[in-house]
Amino acid sequence: MEKKFRRHQDTEVMLLDGEYVIMQMNRQSITRVNEVGGMIWSLLSEARTVHELVLCLQDHYETTYQTAENDIHLFLQQLEEYDLVEIMEVVEKESNPLPYRSAVT
Repeated sequence: MEKKFRRHQDTEVMLLDGEYVIMQMNRQSITRVNEVGGMIWSLLSEARTVHELVLCLQDHYETTYQTAENDIHLFLQQLEEYDLVEIMEVVEKESNPLPYRSAVT
């Protein structure tokens, strides 16, 4: 099963002095992230897989897939520790082929 990540709905974000400040209203906590973290945070407005995030990061920054993947895993782990992201298990649907029909004439 693949996981998708999405930011919690009870958060607000502001840009202050080049850093993104994430405020979680229910816990009254503040978390600061840099430009790259802010970009990832903005992408998490929709549920996304690590693979999707890596591809977006590679579109904006010159980095290898492996480096981007490692950085994103670390960042998501930190967001998880601060309870800033929701994690969803994505169940892949089985393909349902059309029923077999025979043509009889």
